[in-house]
Amino acid sequence: MSVRAAAIARQNAEIEASTQRAIAARAARDNPQPRKMTALESLSARLDVSPGSLQQTLMQTAFKGCSQAEFIALVIVSNTYNLNPLLREIYAFPKKGGGIQAIVGYDGWIKIANNHPQYDGFEADHIEDGNGNLKAIEGILHRKDRSHPTKKLVYLKEFKRNTEPWNNSPHHMLDVRCFCQTVRLGLGIPLGVEGIDDINAGATMTGSDAMVLPSAVDFAAEVQQASEAHDPSTGEVLPRDPATGMTEVDEETARALDADHIPPAHEPEGRADEDMGEANSDSELPAWWNLVEGLKANLDAATTNAAIKAADDVFVKNAAGLPDDVADDLQKRIAAARRRVKGA
Repeated sequence: MSVRAAAIARQNAEIEASTQRAIAARAARDNPQPRKMTALESLSARLDVSPGSLQQTLMQTAFKGCSQAEFIALVIVSNTYNLNPLLREIYAFPKKGGGIQAIVGYDGWIKIANNHPQYDGFEADHIEDGNGNLKAIEGILHRKDRSHPTKKLVYLKEFKRNTEPWNNSPHHMLDVRCFCQTVRLGLGIPLGVEGIDDINAGATMTGSDAMVLPSAVDFAAEVQQASEAHDPSTGEVLPRDPATGMTEVDEETARALDADHIPPAHEPEGRADEDMGEANSDSELPAWWNLVEGLKANLDAATTNAAIKAADDVFVKNAAGLPDDVADDLQKRIAAARRRVKGA
């Protein structure tokens, strides 16, 4: 090929490449690809709530105390395992030494198991000692894609806590632990910062049982309180005073908002750092703090056995999630309240 012919061929090739780029650019302009949703947008779409409203609610309830990075990590884990934080299937738990761990509750583990395409059922074999007392439970998880089941043996002495739920219902409590451990092992659910942890492993990390969540009724009220002052479609704060367009806040809070600073939650006077569990003066209160303070106030004000029983029922339901010293103190307060009412 002559030099002139080669030059013409090269020029034609450049013209063709330029034409193809122009066609591709025009096609991209006329048919734009949809933007990929963020992790929060994906979760909000699944839960049918606006991203702003969802983040505001979660940061005040199930994901309370999280930094922005920890919040996103929890949202990603929720999406990965199709969990609903509004139902407390997953929630934040403070780690010893700082930071947040993703904790999956019993209901969350049940959902993970049932959503797994290869899950084919679970069995629990209770093992007793020579005196007929529960010694251990062997979990047996079946998968459709394996000929042999996955087995996990959990011993009561390794998991039992000196709390009323464990003392009154050791079989049930160990059943829960066995199920979570066996599902994790059989379905290959990772642990650690990037993975998820079960409620008992969270207890191991913090030196006490992981928090027990409020009842569905209490949590519904909590969610309602956290979101009632926000537009559900935009997540914006709704004004309470039509005349001023402002929410009603005290002068100190108003000044703090003007300075772009949100004051910390009020802490009871005279509270020692050791009474705060994992929290300190620079961090969030423990998840159980409000529950315990409410029980104390109800017991101090109780004048009937019915009121004391109501407080006792709440304590029993949540005792497993309290540090031993806090649980012991509440038990003493309940006994003292009963003696006071009986004497009166």
